[in-house]
Amino acid sequence: MGERGGVLLIESSAVGSQLLSLLLRPRFERVVEVKDCAQARTALETLGPFDVVLVDLEAAGDASGLVSSLCESPAPPAVLVTTRSSDLDLETRLSMRGVVGFLSKPIRATALFRALRGLERSLFIPVATRTVLHLADVWAEVIDPASAAAVVRWEIRDISRGGALLLTHAALALGERLRLRLQLREEPFEVTAEVVRVQDPVWAVLPGVAVRFLDLAEDGGCAIDRLRSSLAAPAPH
Repeated sequence: MGERGGVLLIESSAVGSQLLSLLLRPRFERVVEVKDCAQARTALETLGPFDVVLVDLEAAGDASGLVSSLCESPAPPAVLVTTRSSDLDLETRLSMRGVVGFLSKPIRATALFRALRGLERSLFIPVATRTVLHLADVWAEVIDPASAAAVVRWEIRDISRGGALLLTHAALALGERLRLRLQLREEPFEVTAEVVRVQDPVWAVLPGVAVRFLDLAEDGGCAIDRLRSSLAAPAPH
């Protein structure tokens, strides 16, 4: 992600903001939600810059003017707009200013993902190859910040430098942060993780969560690499 980081989501609907944020968070390092153009300008000044800005043209304030100022900035983000009205002239004018995508409300997830796929790939959280695990000597423990003691242990079903799938047997809140101690057949190490996806229980599939590692140290990354390499190695005859 470099030194920029994430999405500024300007959405007038609280429900729409919540649901769009759920779609965006697994794909970007950071999602900042605001409801109007005044809050957006404050976020741009205090929390920016952003890689992507998603602008609701119905947001209070001068949304069209905000779009223009974003596109005319020295290092413009990728600007996408959402709208309930179909106005070809408006789309043409905004496209000429530099808007890279238009999403009609109600927004379909497939349309949002299609627009995002057209952007620079380096904006997204990298997805590394993972290895499915069913090992008794590999697990994750949740650390209580107050006591630094482990409070619950979960099986790790797959892992990469980017994150892991944990067999929690219960759903956790998206965005929840956990301090984990990972045991990967070696000395344990700790890492902060954020829940980015929840697997609800379905037939023959136990509930779990996917987490993204936020502060993985190099020694921890090397431990993950060694584990994956040992599992990929051919079994001796």
